[in-house]
Amino acid sequence: MWYTQDVAGIVYTTAPPAMVCEAVSNSLAPPTMPVSSANPKIVAVASARGGTGKTTVAVAIARELAARHGRRVALVDLDGQGSAATFLGARRATDPLTEPPTFCHGFHLFAGGYPLATATTEDIADHLTRAGAIADVLIVDCPP
Repeated sequence: MWYTQDVAGIVYTTAPPAMVCEAVSNSLAPPTMPVSSANPKIVAVASARGGTGKTTVAVAIARELAARHGRRVALVDLDGQGSAATFLGARRATDPLTEPPTFCHGFHLFAGGYPLATATTEDIADHLTRAGAIADVLIVDCPP
């Protein structure tokens, strides 16, 4: 079931990741058409507390969109713990705001790391812009 709020296109949902992937993929041009990454779709996975499965859901959505829907996906881990990299068996970033992404499991991973804990809003915006340049869908694993 979808719960929507008419503010800046924000959608709140309790739907499983596969349904989220289907909805996001259907809102984009067919994967065979050239895609401009000037305005990628952004799916932010967030919760006010830790240990709720945000990283697991973010990785599941990224993998599903890349593998089953043929989308160019970037998973951006904004958590200072860098849990997405650990989850995927990749290396945590020493400087996540400048390091290139790792391509794994069919999508680009912008690994998280400690410097994100002190990053400014402008730093995060630049980081998301950099990720959006190579993907038509950004999955953002938010910190608690």
